Amino acid sequence: MEAGLEWLAELPLSRSIRFSRWGYATVNATHIASIAILYGSILLLDLRLMGMWKRVPLAPLLETVPRLAASGLAMAMVTGFLLFATRATEYVQLGIFQLKLAIIFAGTVFALSVHWYGALEQRSSATLRTIGLVSILFWTSALICGRLIAFAG
Repeated sequence: MEAGLEWLAELPLSRSIRFSRWGYATVNATHIASIAILYGSILLLDLRLMGMWKRVPLAPLLETVPRLAASGLAMAMVTGFLLFATRATEYVQLGIFQLKLAIIFAGTVFALSVHWYGALEQRSSATLRTIGLVSILFWTSALICGRLIAFAG
């Protein structure tokens, strides 16, 4: 596995991002913007599920916010992978990085499950509050772990 990670880190694109001040800054800024889109949209919907802004109809949010969040997640995954590739052998050894990936995976599976199984259509306020709270916990934890990577190792 280490050989594969070293190979990834030495690809021309990885090296170009790693050694280019503007290349790395651009990918990093795009990653942060992607996370803002993901987290901001999820937070908006989750807070509404938890009972805030009751006068705002839930149906339009349920139609648009998941697509926006999915777009943010897709962009964050692409840019995150590019950032990972610049120092793959270092990042893969960090426990906080591994935890971040596990939380992102769990949060994504949770969100997909909620949408696929129609849990939001049940309209039970207790169910909606629980879904919103669990979702906020997943994505806030992932965000915190992502920030802690800069201070690990």
